[in-house]
Amino acid sequence: MDKAEFVQNIRMSLVACGVDFCSLRKSKAPLGLGISGGADSVSLFLSLCEILKEENVPLVCVTVNHHIRAEEETNSDMFFVQELCAQKKNEGFDVSLDVYDLKENQVNEAVEKRNSGVEDGTRFVRYECF
Repeated sequence: MDKAEFVQNIRMSLVACGVDFCSLRKSKAPLGLGISGGADSVSLFLSLCEILKEENVPLVCVTVNHHIRAEEETNSDMFFVQELCAQKKNEGFDVSLDVYDLKENQVNEAVEKRNSGVEDGTRFVRYECF
């Protein structure tokens, strides 16, 4: 599958999920995206940049630094996302980014409070940011 086919598949999937580009454009409402810096979210981000530029719809991204891995690793993910969004903005894409840099024990506190695992704890605090 080439890039154009991949982007078209993303567009069709968004429409199938109920995204109405015409309504977004008319209301000047942005589309939101959680982006981690991993391959999946970066691929989706790059595809959305192309689609939303054509549709004249802004993209608002959110990234969350959970501080559950080594500091250098989690910070590098956050910086990568910041640089990627800045690059696309400089290329003329209507992209903004909100960065949530959690307290170092925030996920552990959520895990204890919810009596759950780390995956649930990270999801819980991430959804609070969204």
